Order: sequence, then C-alpha cells, then structure tokens
Amino acid sequence: TLAAIADKTEHDIASALWPALTAGLIFPLSANYVLAQQTTPEALADLALEFSFAHANIQQALYSLLPESKRELWHWQICQRMLKEISLDEREAKCFDLLNQLNAGLSHIPTNEQRLELADLNLLAGRKAFFSAAHDASYKYTQTGLSLLKEAEAQGVNIWQGHYQLSLNLHIQGATAAYLTNHFDEMNRIGEAV
Repeated sequence: TLAAIADKTEHDIASALWPALTAGLIFPLSANYVLAQQTTPEALADLALEFSFAHANIQQALYSLLPESKRELWHWQICQRMLKEISLDEREAKCFDLLNQLNAGLSHIPTNEQRLELADLNLLAGRKAFFSAAHDASYKYTQTGLSLLKEAEAQGVNIWQGHYQLSLNLHIQGATAAYLTNHFDEMNRIGEAV
C-alpha cells in the first residue's frame, strides 16, 4: 500500500524503511523483511512485507508532520486501494478499518454515489458499534453518515425519495445514538427531520 501511495517500487520502499527498522522505530510483522534486501525488485511484491511502528507515539509524531491536505489525500488513496482488495462480502467485517481511512478523507469524495455508499457503510458501522455497546462510536459513525446525506442533498439528490430506506435507517440510528450519548438537542433535530 505504501509503495502505491508513494508512487515508488516495493524495493525502494523496503530500502527506505531499512534505517527505521535497524533503529527500532518499526518492526516487521513477518520474517519476510530479511529477504527484502536480498531479492530482486520484481520479486518483492510477492513477499507481502508488513511493518508496524514500535510505539503509537512514533506513528502519531510522523502523522502530525504531514500537512492536513496530504493526510486526507493519503487516507482517500489508502481506502481506494482497500476497496479494490476487499470483496463486498468482506466489507462488513472490515467496515471499521475501511471507515478509519474513508472518513478521514471525506473531502476527496468525487461523486454523490460514493457519498451514499459511504453513508451506508457508516450506518453499518454505527449499528455494529451500537450492538457492541460502543455508543460514542455509534454516534460518530451515524453523524458522519448523516452529514454525507446532507452533502448529497445539497448537491441535488433527493435523499428521501431516491434513498428512503437508507435515509430513514440512518436517521433512526443517529437519533438513538444521540440519545444514548446525551446529545439531546441533536436527537431532537434528527427526529424533526424524520
């Protein structure tokens, strides 16, 4: 994924990460990293190299150095790649991973169709979070879904006629999550829309 986003080869990425690996800033998630320095660039794609940061603060420090516009673009690019690799059947199981990327790159959504798909995915995540008693997360996902509906509506999509079930379900789930997180004004606002 990093190679595709950085527009570099797998070999270039492995070479660039080597100093961070030897310094202990990242660690490999498999033993394949040893082969990365010894194999041909063409064979690297088959190694499935995966690394993780040694500490979350290292990741956060590097992340904070990126300009906001670049962060959003990278999140969008990462997610587009994930969507290509994850089948429709697997999306439900991986909805939180997908939304961590998609929701961070909302400003790069080019079409209303994609906004509606993302609203539906946020509804799914909101429901999953709700049934796990993660009410704050449910509220966050449903609020994002509702804002996507509102944005599509502002661009001429009649969400109540063309996407009634999605709109109704998102509003109901959003109102429920708002109630459970003590956002009563928001709950009333959502209820009035229905």
